[in-house]
Amino acid sequence: MQPDKARATKLLGEIAALKYQIGFIEKEANEQIERITARYGEQLKPFMDSLAEKEKEIRSLMKSRTAEIFGGADKVTLPTGILTHTKELKTTIPRDALVKIEEQGWTEAIRVTKSVDRRVVESWPGERLLVIGAKRKLVDRFGYEVTNTRCGKE
Repeated sequence: MQPDKARATKLLGEIAALKYQIGFIEKEANEQIERITARYGEQLKPFMDSLAEKEKEIRSLMKSRTAEIFGGADKVTLPTGILTHTKELKTTIPRDALVKIEEQGWTEAIRVTKSVDRRVVESWPGERLLVIGAKRKLVDRFGYEVTNTRCGKE
């Protein structure tokens, strides 16, 4: 066998061995992560649900009893924490706003995302590519495949 092919054969063997080890460790780690996530997820769920419920309840209480709780202040310090109340401007935009904005010609309020569709351009004939300054050229592409990387990941 030629020396370069022998070296490539050796390198592929080493790559296969490393991929096997990496795959085995990743599989084991992922299985443990899934078990831990499931275990703690079950423990956390009732607390997370309760927290969401309590946060909704305190916001509702502050909204419905603003005058009694805040008395005109924007911050109230309680023995267990601080409540705050601020006012801010919020813009509501109706569903048909885009049509009305276009009718008025106020294009600065319209977001347009443009990009080249590479697959379409790659399918064009050479003449079209020339017009836009694109070129086709041969490039070297290298890749590899290894065999025997089984680690129980099926």
